[in-house]
Parts: sequence; C-alpha cells; structure tokens
Amino acid sequence: MLLEGVTGCTVSNNTISNQSLGIGLALSSNTNMNNTVSSNTITANFIGVYVDAAKSNVFSNNTISSNANRGLNLVNAATGNTFTADTISSNTNENIDISNAHNNQFTNTTVQSSALGINLTNANYNSFSGVNVASNTNGVVLTTSSNNTFKLVNNTNGIELYSASNNNTITNTQVVGQNNITLVNGANNTITG
Repeated sequence: MLLEGVTGCTVSNNTISNQSLGIGLALSSNTNMNNTVSSNTITANFIGVYVDAAKSNVFSNNTISSNANRGLNLVNAATGNTFTADTISSNTNENIDISNAHNNQFTNTTVQSSALGINLTNANYNSFSGVNVASNTNGVVLTTSSNNTFKLVNNTNGIELYSASNNNTITNTQVVGQNNITLVNGANNTITG
C-alpha cells in the first residue's frame, strides 16, 4: 500500500501482507502529513512500514511483524511522526531502523525478538518512552545520533552509543543482560537511574 502526497488520510483495521513491492505500507513524500495509521496488521513483507520524508503522521495500535528485513524504517528527514502502543516484533534484521530522521516519538511500544531492536543512524531528537525492548540480539544502537531521549522498560540486550553520538539522555531505564550500556567516542550523554 503506497500513500504519496496525501494529507488527512486514515488507514485502519487492515491486514497488509506479501506486497509485490516488498513494502507493506509506504508513506513516501514530504507532503504526506497528518495521516492516521491504526490497528493494522502488517506482516510477511520485505519491509513492514517505510516512512520516507513524511511528517506529522500518527501511528497507533499496529502490529508489524515477521517482515524479511525491517519492521519500521524511517528515512530522509521523516519528522514529527508519533507511534503509540504499536507492537513491532520478529522482523529479521531491525525492528525499528531510523536513518536521517528526526523528532519522532515512540510511546508504550513493544519492540522484541529481532537481531536489533532499535537502530539510529544520523538520527536526532527522537524520543522513546515506556518502550519495551526485549529478546532482541542487540537492544538499542546509536551511531552518530544525538539529543535522543530514552525511558525504556525491560531492555534485555543493552544500549550502545558510537561515533559522536552526543547529548543523549537515558533515564529510568532498566538494562539487564550482558551488554548493558556501551559508550564509544561520544560526549555529554546523561545516564540516570
């Protein structure tokens, strides 16, 4: 399903699977704004949801699972999108991959059972609150990503910050398992209990 250049559209209560283009749901254009995507099941695609430059869209109560590559991919200045109570799980590579996308908010979302739970690359000012990151091979990885905020619950596979990932805030986050928290070549990050 492709949404391109649309505003105020609602996509809800659908099952989206086995799409021929390999993407379950794509919002592809910086003119895609103020759309609502809720209560959908998006499964068995190459990428579940692909948000390319789209702004201020609202996602809630979606199940994004068992996609061959990524569950959710935000790229190319996708900005101001909100994700609430979504379940993103069992996607082969990353459950959530954010690259060059900023100011997106995730609340009460479950991210589990993938090679990598949340991956940020050149992604700034994103917020994760009440996000359950469990049973991934790696929990959260940031590369050259700054000013992000994390309040995670049940992170069983650690948080890793690399290559000038600066000014990130990690608070009230339970991190268990062997990886815990790794910081390499970063500055002014805040970690509090």
